[in-house]
Amino acid sequence: MPELSLDDAKRLLAELHPEVPEKRVGWFYQQLLKFKSALSPLVGGATVLVWDGDTILTRPFPVSLVDERGRGLLLKGTRYDSPLYFDDSGSLPVGYIESTRQLLGASPPGDSSYVVQWQVWEHAILREMIRLIESRFQEPWYVAMLRSVSDASTGLSEYTLYGTYATQFHAERVRITSSSEILWLRDHPFGLLDEHGACCPSLERLRDVDRGGFVYVSWEC
Repeated sequence: MPELSLDDAKRLLAELHPEVPEKRVGWFYQQLLKFKSALSPLVGGATVLVWDGDTILTRPFPVSLVDERGRGLLLKGTRYDSPLYFDDSGSLPVGYIESTRQLLGASPPGDSSYVVQWQVWEHAILREMIRLIESRFQEPWYVAMLRSVSDASTGLSEYTLYGTYATQFHAERVRITSSSEILWLRDHPFGLLDEHGACCPSLERLRDVDRGGFVYVSWEC
């Protein structure tokens, strides 16, 4: 990302939010890289699938990612089927809520999460969202996003940001589906490492996930 290298992001966050440890900067930076990549003129088509690198399909995806009306699938979880993305009270993390509110002037639903390891982004909606952010803050979108970080742990969420914008400003152009209908798992209950103590999952573990009815698993090491 020539406009903002990882070192630049480290320096900027150290200035804006010194409470954010340097080892956490990469997590924020990879979110910016997703936006930058999706905005690239090299990415053709009306939509782009953004998929986390640690997430593995265990079976063919059960539904179309874009329907016959051109609406991108938007998966939405709750504390019952996506518990790791909610705090102890069952609400969306405050950092996700606050950064989204700052950037968009709109808040995500407190009882739902769009953090499901992937999203279908419509280019036109994404570009419009980026223009809104730059208009509101009169600075590059990536600087505004880092400025919006409200805490070191959950201070920014690219999926919360896009999901909130798309559903609140272009609801007719997304198809919302519950995580209870497309089951997925974050981390395997039997652990992250294979029989050799190496990351990541063995074929046996992936078969376990498939037998459990889960379409995909996020294997965070």
